[in-house]
Amino acid sequence: MVVFVIADTFAAYWTHRVMHAVPMLWRIHRIHHADGEVDVSTSLRNHPLELLVTLPVSIALIVAIGAPPSVVLVSQAIMFGASMWQHADIEVPWAERALGSWLITPATHRLHHSPDRTTHDGNYGDLITAWDRLFGTFSRSEGRGRVGLDGQVARADHLLEQIWSPFSRRNRARSSL
Repeated sequence: MVVFVIADTFAAYWTHRVMHAVPMLWRIHRIHHADGEVDVSTSLRNHPLELLVTLPVSIALIVAIGAPPSVVLVSQAIMFGASMWQHADIEVPWAERALGSWLITPATHRLHHSPDRTTHDGNYGDLITAWDRLFGTFSRSEGRGRVGLDGQVARADHLLEQIWSPFSRRNRARSSL
């Protein structure tokens, strides 16, 4: 179980980092970052095409490790819960002090949702800070700061506009990282 969770967080870190680095993948992933208010619903705000990147990686990991379904289920439940926690619009100072060095907290992940590229291109981890620390992408939060992307990618209340957004000419011009 522990080996799979560690491997899963490693794969998720690199998948997330690649989504920020490759222009076409960023156009798809930025739907998640366009949310002007990070809250629990933000964790569910993903373009359907992200699955074309994340699912093959997950399947390859499961096959390579030979993880039984029960281990995959528990690991995914942990990751889902962590995502909800990280995107929650809450401040928990004691948790930041006690856990912030090892676990991705709401404040740490909120920094990842900054409109500033130098800030949002970091804190890619989805459970632990170890991979961000190891690969030099970890930053500590110093306050709430702004979130979202300047020049909204698509209207937050318009599902079809969000789905089409990565392919529109207007958004292709703004996609390079």
